[in-house]
Amino acid sequence: AFSTHARELSQELADRAKGICEEGSGPPLGLDFAEVLVWARKLRDEEFKSYKQAYAEADLDASGAIDFEALLTNLGVTLTKLAIDGMIEIAKAKGDWHELEGGDQDYDSFVHFMQVLNETDGFTTKEMEEIQDTFNKFDADGSGD
Repeated sequence: AFSTHARELSQELADRAKGICEEGSGPPLGLDFAEVLVWARKLRDEEFKSYKQAYAEADLDASGAIDFEALLTNLGVTLTKLAIDGMIEIAKAKGDWHELEGGDQDYDSFVHFMQVLNETDGFTTKEMEEIQDTFNKFDADGSGD
């Protein structure tokens, strides 16, 4: 769901965080909390820019409403109907989903869906529970590591 530019920013941040620098250019670079916030904001802005662009491309008649499943297909998002419906239910439970006439969605609903998609990595609630249960079986001390 990241744009190309956001991926580049993410990689640059990861490189700085790891302390990667050219040989002989000095000590590894670190990030203080304020810098982390700046980078997080840049990544978030890029993410929303890519959402806005994808939405605009799908809103062919400039009505402000899109066929949601067609947009997901255009983005290359391949989810089962069950997974999509589950993520919509999560967005609805948060109060972040608004259906327009004809079942189309507005931009805000699309953004909220994409946030749920990012949170769940495309897994259904049941799949997330199964993954957590499996992890917990191997996390004997409950540390989360």
